[in-house]
Amino acid sequence: MRVVIFGTGENSAQAWHILLHQADVEVIGFLDDDVAKHGSLHFGRPVIGGQEQFASLRAAARTRQCAPQDSRWRRPFIHVR
Repeated sequence: MRVVIFGTGENSAQAWHILLHQADVEVIGFLDDDVAKHGSLHFGRPVIGGQEQFASLRAAARTRQCAPQDSRWRRPFIHVR
C-alpha cells in the first residue's frame, strides 16, 4: 500500500517510524500546508505539496493517507478506500 503522511511535525516522525517497519507499506511522501517545505525532503521522502494534492495522488496511484497531526486534515479523507 502506498501512503502519504500529512504533516512534517513530531507526530509525522512517529508515523514514519511505525510505517517504516510495515512490509506492505511504501511511504511515497509527505503533504504539508507550509509552502516553504514543498519540494524539500523529510526522512528522505519528498514534501509533495499541501492537502490539495491528495485527491490527485489518490486517483493516480491508489494512495492512502495517514494524518497523525491536525484533525482538520483528517476530516476530508476519513473514508478513503
